[in-house]
Amino acid sequence: MSNLLKWHTPQNSFNTIDADRCIFEWTPWCETAFWVFSRAHPGNNIKEEASELFQHYYKIEMDIHISGAEKLEHMKVWNKLALAILWKYINEDQFEKTLEYARKNLRIRGWMQKYFQDSYNLWIPTIVFSAWVSNVIEAVLEANEMPYTTVHSNKLGFVDGKLQLLNEGVYIWNKGWISLPEELRKSVSQRTHQLVIWDSIDDIHMWDPDRIRSNIWFLNSEQIEKWNRDKYKRLFDHVEESDTSDNWLLLELIRELAMAV
Repeated sequence: MSNLLKWHTPQNSFNTIDADRCIFEWTPWCETAFWVFSRAHPGNNIKEEASELFQHYYKIEMDIHISGAEKLEHMKVWNKLALAILWKYINEDQFEKTLEYARKNLRIRGWMQKYFQDSYNLWIPTIVFSAWVSNVIEAVLEANEMPYTTVHSNKLGFVDGKLQLLNEGVYIWNKGWISLPEELRKSVSQRTHQLVIWDSIDDIHMWDPDRIRSNIWFLNSEQIEKWNRDKYKRLFDHVEESDTSDNWLLLELIRELAMAV
């Protein structure tokens, strides 16, 4: 395990963690945050309508031949259409019920709760960086008593009775270290080692190129046959082939960091 951490100590380290398949146990219905809204209120068409948008705009988002500026305009349209779907089905009371549903039903990966808590106890900052919905992520973390430094994701809220995106959108293609707020980046500027936990090759820009980093890739069961195991084991410091992380990897990381105090 020492090779994985590469001289990380609690004093010089910080965490950057993706949410949907890293913090949460993976299930098909947590693939997108829209599906949480759908399952929290059975009988609506949120999943079906949102899936149509996803199939169209995800291809645009991932197209390497489209410029960032052009993608941004497409993403703004995607956001507008996605919010329009929620407007049809979700009012403020139902929004709160969705968060309550997430608190009770989104399962945390094995040992992830302890990893957050022990990182906090060791004064290691934890940044959750996700293209999901921060309201849902924060609700689940707080319900499971998982302290964090910040969640940088898509923040939703009601303005004049309509559900709105309250910050600049976080998408897969712009989910880069440089896109984080300057104040947040400054808050960890003295920490030279970054531990990155992620689940998609598209998250490659989550790390700061100026830091010494260790990468943990969570390869979930539905991805194992799709991707080349050996290729990713060469690219990353550790590839975790598990939906639940029940082999104690995170606990072992904390033990090693605690020994370095």
